[in-house]
Amino acid sequence: MSVIEQPGKRIAVISGGGGGIGRACCQRFADEGWTVVVADIDIDSARETERLCGGVSRRLDLASLDDIRAFAESLVADFGRVDALVNSAAWFHQAKPAEEITYDDWNRTFDVCVRGPYFLSVLVATAMARRGRGSVVNLASTAGVRSAPLHAYAPAKAALINMTECLAAEFGRSGVRFNAVTPSLTETPALLDSLARGERFVPDVEQHTALGRFVSPAEVAEAVFFLASEESSAITGVNLPVDAGSLQTASWQMFGGLRTTSIQPEVEA
Repeated sequence: MSVIEQPGKRIAVISGGGGGIGRACCQRFADEGWTVVVADIDIDSARETERLCGGVSRRLDLASLDDIRAFAESLVADFGRVDALVNSAAWFHQAKPAEEITYDDWNRTFDVCVRGPYFLSVLVATAMARRGRGSVVNLASTAGVRSAPLHAYAPAKAALINMTECLAAEFGRSGVRFNAVTPSLTETPALLDSLARGERFVPDVEQHTALGRFVSPAEVAEAVFFLASEESSAITGVNLPVDAGSLQTASWQMFGGLRTTSIQPEVEA
């Protein structure tokens, strides 16, 4: 029996599932027995996630409204329903002065990070509303709530957070919940490669996060799964930071940086 023919299994659709946080989300849902639809513009990466996690891989270009509509229609035709949608796909540009941001930078970033997720979410949530239940989780960023030299990406993520709140109010009475998860620096292959190439610079991660470390993709996926599941049935419209406390540390730099508590944990012998 194929994945599509298995009745009764919960269905999770994850855009950007071909790698990074998206792939970790696919694995988390698969571990709980969900059928995962791995959607990515890079179909080879999507198929690799399918190989690792099971499910079904599909190509999806969030910059194309026609592609989004055809994809949403195929979900209804093939699965009959969607229980959770995770918008993890993103388009990231390097940090650079505002005057160097191009029109194409801005449009591509907003297409993938805001416009595409909006129209995909509305199409999927409309189908969810007909069943009276469903959950949408958007992957935002700490760049969307604090200033950063990412002059298209940061505003796009801020818009995604606000979009989440608007749609939570719009669809709430229909039983469809919308929430956002906001990671900070997450140890994805893309970030590690960027650091290795010198395109991003983190001088002292211990001084920029309360927990003194990066976030793992699995930790982000855990928060995503919680908000998508019935364990969070009364939660909608929230933005949940999964950032190792990075949002809490900026003002501490004016006072000499974070301090390490003098209290030592008691470790049993």
